[in-house]
Amino acid sequence: MSGENEEELTKKFQRFVGFKTGKSIHRIKGKNLVEFAQAIGCTDPKYVRVEKTPDGKEDYSKIVAHPAYPAAFTVQTGGALYSLDSLKHEDGTPLIKNMGKLLHTGQQYDYTGCVPITTKINKIYTEGTVSKIWVKGGLLWIEITLESRADTGELVCKTICTVGIRPGGW
Repeated sequence: MSGENEEELTKKFQRFVGFKTGKSIHRIKGKNLVEFAQAIGCTDPKYVRVEKTPDGKEDYSKIVAHPAYPAAFTVQTGGALYSLDSLKHEDGTPLIKNMGKLLHTGQQYDYTGCVPITTKINKIYTEGTVSKIWVKGGLLWIEITLESRADTGELVCKTICTVGIRPGGW
């Protein structure tokens, strides 16, 4: 960090607002939807009850993803958040020098105008945009607005993820 104060750095870093993240791809599998719901303690049949077909095979066709399921694809390693390491200062040096200092601090989901995540969807593609950036308490804070779409193009979730980069990482 230079000798600039947090307010000056925040102003300087506004040039990164609007940066488009890379695209991540997530495969939808019924078994994974059920396992995720169970892992977070959910017992609602809508998310965990797997019926059997007449020949005894598991039928995941009626399973709906738990509302927290986007955590499985919005913050995954190699996902859209990890393209933040391509942010560069005007001199070409990286804004984030050590991705190991990245803290995922939270996310909000918005399902307005979205279709439910079910096994009818094969893949979900997530892309995002840096929507806010600021420095506070010695940390670099970045808010990314993500859109996740089914392979049909339908919107399945809008997510706001906030990450903090610890000192030494930026």
